[in-house]
Amino acid sequence: MISSAIGPIVNGLVDGAAYALIGIGFTLIYGVLRRIHFAHGQVCVGAAFTFVAATERWGLDSVSAALLACVVGGFLGLVVERVVYRPMLRRPAIEALAASIGAAIFLENATLLLHGSEIRVLTRPSEPIAWLESLGLFLTIPQTAILLVAVAAFVLLYVLVAHTRIGRAIRAVGESMEAAERLGVPVERIGALAFVIGSVLGTATVLLIGADTGFYPAMSVELGLRGFTAAVIGSVGSIRGAALAGLAIGLVEHAVSAFVDPAFREVVVYVLLVVVIAIRPRGLLDRLEGR
Repeated sequence: MISSAIGPIVNGLVDGAAYALIGIGFTLIYGVLRRIHFAHGQVCVGAAFTFVAATERWGLDSVSAALLACVVGGFLGLVVERVVYRPMLRRPAIEALAASIGAAIFLENATLLLHGSEIRVLTRPSEPIAWLESLGLFLTIPQTAILLVAVAAFVLLYVLVAHTRIGRAIRAVGESMEAAERLGVPVERIGALAFVIGSVLGTATVLLIGADTGFYPAMSVELGLRGFTAAVIGSVGSIRGAALAGLAIGLVEHAVSAFVDPAFREVVVYVLLVVVIAIRPRGLLDRLEGR
């Protein structure tokens, strides 16, 4: 029984780490601007397809192409913030929501137009790492990288938000945009920084997932919905909450798939979201200073 549970637990942690990383992008942006960035998945996947183009058409090596994709991700996030969100900064939330959905549809279709809808597999199938396999852990290099990137990102973001001047500015804007402006905090720059950090982190996550499973435009919806769910369940605005909720979602998905029925894997996530919203509308963890 224990050995049969190891696989779902490990795979659940890998997928959960990916959902958590995407969820952190949602929660970081919301924590600063109080706006849900529904185009987050499309920005990250669209930027990740730069990696596909760079390796297939331009002859770049994988490392250079990955760095280029992350730079494009940060730039795309900055453009979306400047064009879509900044004009809506002091407009009603429903207008910003409509603009966000419009940006998501535009970016999704732009990616389809430029790259097509088929899955692009650019690397040979990854084999489990030998020394981990000897311990009964069947993890490929991209999967292991997702776990390591997740841990590093959580630690670095916690330090950034809780213990730096930039972090204090982020928290100040999140608490009250008007009060922060009166204190001289550059609100628009802080909002742009949140978009850049979230987009680069999300793009790196998509690159690691794509290296293991392939790249396809529909990833933006799949990852975006799960990242959004992780942010909401964990309390939008809480980095710690998004991290824990993302891991929980991954574990629940794989537990249901392994021990109940794989057909219920998609459904259970959104049932969990509805239940949490019904019981605790603000999520399982309140937004506290330094999260």
